[in-house]
Amino acid sequence: MKSKMILMFLIVLSHHSYTCINEYGYKLDGHKVQTQYLYLSEKMLTFNEMNIQNKLDELSRKVKFKNNDYKTWSDIAANLMKIGQMDSALHILQPLVYQNPSEYI
Repeated sequence: MKSKMILMFLIVLSHHSYTCINEYGYKLDGHKVQTQYLYLSEKMLTFNEMNIQNKLDELSRKVKFKNNDYKTWSDIAANLMKIGQMDSALHILQPLVYQNPSEYI
């Protein structure tokens, strides 16, 4: 039995794994949607850093002026990851996980 478990573990480790990072969003009719923008394909090998920086600026304004909730901070962290600022994103996400343990996005 133990050898079967080890074999299964090794098989799982040998496969590639892909992440998805969701951002919060709403349709025009007000329904909540999940967006998965951290997926890169063979045709799309990098993110547009200028667009991401503009998005980060917009999110920073939200935090500063009107919307300082965990959803906005989560979106900031997702965008920081897209431009490779993993440590900054991690500093944001670690407290959010403990404050909102049942929130998937």
